[in-house]
Amino acid sequence: MLNKIISYSMLSCLFFYINLYSQIVMGPRLKVENYDYNFGKVKQGEILSCKIKLYNIGTEDLEIEDIKASCGCTDVELDKSTIPSGGEAVLTVKYNTAGAEGYQKKNIWIFSNDAVEKELKLTLSVTVIDPDVENDSIPRLELSEYEKDFGDVKEGKIIDYELKIKNTGKRTLIIKNIYPSCGCTVVDFKKKELKFGEEERVKIKLDTKGFLGKIKKAVHILSNNKYQNVVSFYMYANVIK
Repeated sequence: MLNKIISYSMLSCLFFYINLYSQIVMGPRLKVENYDYNFGKVKQGEILSCKIKLYNIGTEDLEIEDIKASCGCTDVELDKSTIPSGGEAVLTVKYNTAGAEGYQKKNIWIFSNDAVEKELKLTLSVTVIDPDVENDSIPRLELSEYEKDFGDVKEGKIIDYELKIKNTGKRTLIIKNIYPSCGCTVVDFKKKELKFGEEERVKIKLDTKGFLGKIKKAVHILSNNKYQNVVSFYMYANVIK
């Protein structure tokens, strides 16, 4: 009786593994050599290219139904959309680094008739170096402060404040525009080009008329600052009767 129980148990396990094995290998199956591709450090403007092999380790034809990239800067081209059992295809990927800066991560999704995984994701990563930034020969915009809390202010009072803008970079800083977040704020400035070490004073008037309670207003500064072309200064106040 014990032998029969053991035999039945072994037979059940055998059927289980046969069934599991058939689920793993039956049907089309997509496999790639690597899911993550790191290009390391490259100069801005370079076009990166790599060829990725797609394998069908299943028992039926694998159909690549669609391939999508996370942005328009990445192009993909597949040499064939049908991969027979045991066969392979080559996916060519090109990434244009023009306009990119710093660490970049892009995704590619491959959609197929894979019996288990219909969607497979690949990741491309790279650190893009701007030569100007690397040599530190760029304009840099710095503010005397980036936010100011005026505390309790009586409704109707006009707050006067003077903000300092300084160029701490090696190239000329060009102030393209300075604009407030609402009509309640007026800005006045004269100098639009600042050489290394030069400062400009921006006169700000914030009218609290019609406000009550806590308010938050901003002044946005648009420039040719390579790190951040828009720098914002925030003002806070608690308007009381």
